[in-house]
Amino acid sequence: MDAIHIHPFREGNLTGLRSESGEVVLPPTYERIDPFFGSYAKIVHEGKQGLIDRKGRLALGELFDSVTVRPWGRRIKYIYMISSEGKKGLIPDGTNRFSGFRFDTIGHL
Repeated sequence: MDAIHIHPFREGNLTGLRSESGEVVLPPTYERIDPFFGSYAKIVHEGKQGLIDRKGRLALGELFDSVTVRPWGRRIKYIYMISSEGKKGLIPDGTNRFSGFRFDTIGHL
């Protein structure tokens, strides 16, 4: 399966991921899955948000208060800002590194 061509699909009230060949990568699990930007797609479920990779795995293993995706530079194409309980953290695309929730505010991205 070509991991680059993974797309959200809807079944009833839930959304999953499917390859171009029709193979289900992630059965319908979340209320919404946005298109992929870089390594991750933003998901929404039960009032929380998160990120999933192209194999349907939940980044950081949980959902958060909010997730914001922004274009970022040339080498790192996107940056993901995650907010939880008033704190913010960052994941630069392609690094698999999370800053931790150590920021109260983050300036304009």
